[in-house]
Order: sequence, then structure tokens, then C-alpha cells
Amino acid sequence: MLIYYIYCMISFKVEPKFGSNLTSLKFNGRELIYCDRKLLTAHDFTGNFVLWPFPNRVRNREYVFLGKRYSLKKVIVPRGNFPLIHGLVRDENWQSRKIKNGLKTWIEIDESFKYWDCWPFRSRLELEYKQKKNSLKISYRVKNLGEQELGFGFGLHPMFKDAVAIKIPFRQAMEADQELLPSGRLLKADYNRKTAVSELNLDQVFFNKIKGEWPEVWFKNGLKLRIKTSADLTHCVVYTGEKDKFTCVESQTCSTDCHNLDNLGFKKQAHLLRVKPGASRKGWIEYEVSKG
Repeated sequence: MLIYYIYCMISFKVEPKFGSNLTSLKFNGRELIYCDRKLLTAHDFTGNFVLWPFPNRVRNREYVFLGKRYSLKKVIVPRGNFPLIHGLVRDENWQSRKIKNGLKTWIEIDESFKYWDCWPFRSRLELEYKQKKNSLKISYRVKNLGEQELGFGFGLHPMFKDAVAIKIPFRQAMEADQELLPSGRLLKADYNRKTAVSELNLDQVFFNKIKGEWPEVWFKNGLKLRIKTSADLTHCVVYTGEKDKFTCVESQTCSTDCHNLDNLGFKKQAHLLRVKPGASRKGWIEYEVSKG
């Protein structure tokens, strides 16, 4: 099922059977999301896909949580280097229903999940997409349905079409090795100004956002996007490696390799979120659009 909503100046399209992918976001008919249908149907990376329960990469495709080691070697990804995982639910068939001014989607993890051995935590991820006059707000909630604590990271991976400039108001960047895995060390960052995408060559995780500032994206079509988030979304990943097609500004609750970084004692840098049995955690991302 394909869900397509139009409300005021904002319209959006979500495709639950392809991982609850936000494949279109338009403002007055002008598209902001890059989505290749062939890649989408092949379960490849395109549109704006969901990163959960661990965004980005995991060192050696294995992680440690509460003293136990779990393997991710069976996880299938279409491309990328060996540690790249990009979560476990982006190619799953989600459930959905309409809500006022939007859509709710969800996926439940139990013993029938194909990657249960990789992440054996009974849980449920819910997303709500709600339109406002000039924005789309995406709220998430993670519910722990099991009998043990779980740890997770959540993010969205938008590919913004024809972005010409960005502003990234974060004080620090995370040092990474050649496989783009973090060391835990924080470096100074200085991208809190409008910068042409053509001048950038980034695949970088940013941390420690400047209070009152938000990431912004300017488009060739004359629009500007501001990315607002709840306080739990502490990290931002920027990718400009395919700038002729798209630019990624990804809001995340955690760093790359968050479970392992947390296990090594870099808890602040990792920002692994934990949920006790029967409890839940929630947050939100809002894409606010205006004329640039």
C-alpha cells in the first residue's frame, strides 16, 4: 500500500511495504526528496529510510550489550563497506493506518523476525507522520515488549534532492577511521554557516548541537528546509559524496557503532538509549519548509 497525503502547502508519501520509507516530501508541488523507484523496489538505499535499532555502521558486524556479544554477519545490505548495517527494518513490510492529518506506521519485533538472532529483543517501533501548514513532523516511539532491558539508536536517512547549500550547527565532529567507525574522540567542527554543497566532501558524524540553532538545507528550486528535533536526537550525519544526485543530513539519537562505543565507556559520545521492560521512549523530527 502506498500512502499519499496533501495538506495545505505540504504533501508527502510514505510506503509502508518498503520499510515505512518517506519517498516524497513536497512544498507547493516542489519535491525535496530524491527517490529512485528501481532502487526502492530492490530494497536499496533511496528516499528517506528508517535507521533502527543501530544507525550506520557496526564494528566487525558485531556488538556488545549488557555483557553479551551479538553477530550481525547475516544482515544483508545492498552496498557499502563491511561494517555498514543501516538498521534492520528499512526493507521490512510495516503496518499502517490513517490518523488525523497524517499516518501511523509500526513494526513489531518478535521471534518470527528474520534478524531475531541479531537483535533478540521483543519490541515495537511506531512512527507518526503529521502535517502542519508548512512542515511534516515525524514522531517515533520505541516500546520494550520483552523481559530484559534493550538499547537502541534511531534515525532517519533523508536523501535531499538538488541541495545547493547546508548549515550544520554542531560544535564537534566524531573522529573516525578509514571504515568510518568512531574512536570516541571529539574534534572541533565549524559548519554553522550557509556553505555550498559543491565545496564539501563529507561523510561525517556531528555532535553537541548549538542551542537554538538547527540544521538547514537550501535547494535549487528556491526552498529552504529546517530540521528541528527533540532533545534526544543528539547527533547529525552529513553525506555529500553523491552531491550531483542528493545530499544527506541525517538526524540520529546516537553515534555510529553506538552499542560498542557505549560498551567501551564513551557513553556521552555514543548516547545509546535504553528502555526497561514495559517502558517506552519517544522523540520527534520536524521538517519545516519555507522559501529560501
